[in-house]
Amino acid sequence: MENSKKMKWYTLAFMAFSTVWGFGNVLNGFVYFNGIQVIFSWVFMFALYFVPYALMVGELGSAFKDLGGGVSSWINETMGPKIAYYAGWTYWGCHITYIASKSSGGLKALS
Repeated sequence: MENSKKMKWYTLAFMAFSTVWGFGNVLNGFVYFNGIQVIFSWVFMFALYFVPYALMVGELGSAFKDLGGGVSSWINETMGPKIAYYAGWTYWGCHITYIASKSSGGLKALS
């Protein structure tokens, strides 16, 4: 019964893959980068980025499960409030271009 609440590392890695990279990018890579040849880079990226990312997020999420702030609260607990502020601000700043591109992508899909 206790194991029913535990998530496997590969489940978390696929969750990270689908939210961070997305299946749309898989199709784009297949179309624009010589079809089946891009599979090696997908496997390479999955092994070097998504698996370690899933393990780190899983470890930090379980270590600080009572905090609700995510990255900034994790860094606040480990490194201090000044670094946590910079991390939160940088995380937000990096996503400005991503969020701005979402509306144009939606318009392209509708057209």
